[in-house]
Amino acid sequence: MDTNLAGLERRILEQMHEQFDLPAGTAADTPFEVLDFDSLVLVELGLVLKSAFGVEVEDDELKAAGSASGVAALLASRGVTV
Repeated sequence: MDTNLAGLERRILEQMHEQFDLPAGTAADTPFEVLDFDSLVLVELGLVLKSAFGVEVEDDELKAAGSASGVAALLASRGVTV
């Protein structure tokens, strides 16, 4: 995994831990379904990402990404770096 993608995963997980009550052991590849992230939580996550990275991500894109790891790949594809 490239350094930027690993850094994005780490920062996304940090943001998620700060904003949401994640269970211990949540990893970058933990599916959003396992975390019980519904559409409202995904909208909130989109707002968190916009604030942290300056990029808008729609809730349907987050659902398709499926995990913090998937979101990191999405952000990296849009040129976001850490």
